[in-house]
Amino acid sequence: MRSNLNLSVYSDWQQKAKQYWEEKNYSQSAKLYEAAIEREPDVKSLYWYLGLMLLLQGQEVEAQTTWFLAMTEGEPDQVEQWTKELIQVLETEAERQRITLGDCTTAWIIRQHIREINPTDINNLLHLVGLSTLLKTYSDEVLVELGILELFQSNLIVPEDVNDDLLLEVLNNVLDQAPQQPLSYELVETTVPYLSDIQSYMGVLVPVIYQLAYSRSQHPLAIKFTEQGLKFDPKHPELWRCLSTFYQDIGEYAKGIEVAKHCYLVMDNFPDQVYATFLLLRGLMSAGGRWTEFCTTIENYQLMLNRLLEEKPTLAYDLAVRSFSTTFFFPYYQDQPRENLLLRRQVSEFIQSNIETQNTEIVKSCRGWKSRSKKNILAEKCLKIGYVSHCLRNHSVGWLARGLFQHHDHDKFKIHSYLFAAQKNHNEVQAWYVSKSDKAHGLGLDGKEVAQVIYDDEIDILVDLDSLTLTSTCETLALKPAPIQVT
Repeated sequence: MRSNLNLSVYSDWQQKAKQYWEEKNYSQSAKLYEAAIEREPDVKSLYWYLGLMLLLQGQEVEAQTTWFLAMTEGEPDQVEQWTKELIQVLETEAERQRITLGDCTTAWIIRQHIREINPTDINNLLHLVGLSTLLKTYSDEVLVELGILELFQSNLIVPEDVNDDLLLEVLNNVLDQAPQQPLSYELVETTVPYLSDIQSYMGVLVPVIYQLAYSRSQHPLAIKFTEQGLKFDPKHPELWRCLSTFYQDIGEYAKGIEVAKHCYLVMDNFPDQVYATFLLLRGLMSAGGRWTEFCTTIENYQLMLNRLLEEKPTLAYDLAVRSFSTTFFFPYYQDQPRENLLLRRQVSEFIQSNIETQNTEIVKSCRGWKSRSKKNILAEKCLKIGYVSHCLRNHSVGWLARGLFQHHDHDKFKIHSYLFAAQKNHNEVQAWYVSKSDKAHGLGLDGKEVAQVIYDDEIDILVDLDSLTLTSTCETLALKPAPIQVT
């Protein structure tokens, strides 16, 4: 290893080497490290960086040779320390490539070398799985090749050694990209028990199962992961609620009803029991042939709602959002419009109060339109009309609202559409609505996120096409992101 460079020319050679490195002029940076090694051959860190510069030039064999030659004469404890130092150098560069430069391919290559040096570095293996999702190469074969499942199952991993944030990010990416892969389920089954806080995984799981059910129309897979989640947290209220709903959605009413009844039994607080009873009503009404049980249940349910309105407890946010639909079945049961409307209004006001109390910042943000100049609004050539719905697809609303979109005067109105649970796969009806909109947003099921998008678009009149059929839409309307809202 010889270099023609004279380091005396560079009194700040390290800064110059770093500059070349950051400019991706790895060959010039390597020459400076070679010259430094000639002057100080016993400084091991120089070899780690020289090898890295060679690796970044695609000279993988030369990089490995540089590292291992530097370690050949060391004692075992020295080699162990040098290995840690080398891994730290490679680790830092892998993250720089991924985060700063956005180069996941190079990050993958570097981490594969870390894996060769230390095959049981569990966080490095997790990084490799995560990188495969970013590179869109993730599959069961990746997990098999890395041997990560066997390592977790071997009981050689200490939970404290696992980076919780990294594991959660990897699980989120895997479930978003390839939940249908058989080993994705096994990856969750194997790794979640290593988390220090199981509830952190629930924060990942709940949005995923909603996406599977409503954006991807994969209810059986959503049920599979919901039931798995209940193994980790057998009393998780949202998972029980989802499981009952999903079974009912696919017509397995007996199971949906059974789960709703079990949900009632495992819930510790009264508001959760109220919603479990609503799910039971939903199942009984949908199943058919259970009218007598439905009538008995809804009479008891009305007493529960009255108690809820009297006590006015603070609801968990997810439950508050869900509860907008809790008066849905009364018009089916009794032809008393005045009484039904009063109950619906009282329940809605109670839930609205809960939502506003728990989201003061986003409520304040979404209602910033109050401070906009009315002169500026009036001076606009076109009013911005926003339509929000999860039904602008193959659905009765999707068919019936076409004339509304078809005949808008686009010289006077700018039409924005906000598609809740936008279909991931191509849907012709959904695509038609997008084509008829001046601006369209394909969104998930987060009502707060949708409200912020609507506010940012400065919508003048917001039209809700869902009524009580999707509680996420109710959440958006409750935050009032537009000065005029109609349903």
